[in-house]
Amino acid sequence: MGRGGDSASLDPAIVTDGESLKIAHQVFDSLLEYKPGTSEVQALLADSWEFPQTA
Repeated sequence: MGRGGDSASLDPAIVTDGESLKIAHQVFDSLLEYKPGTSEVQALLADSWEFPQTA
């Protein structure tokens, strides 16, 4: 796979560069994701979740 540079990190908690993000998204699953084309959240690995009530 051709890329524009080397990955700075493979830790998804700290990656900030585009090349690392490309690899991290292919290697690690997430709890949630946005439905394509919307701002609606859907489950990936999560069974359920709650949003805190704001005051």
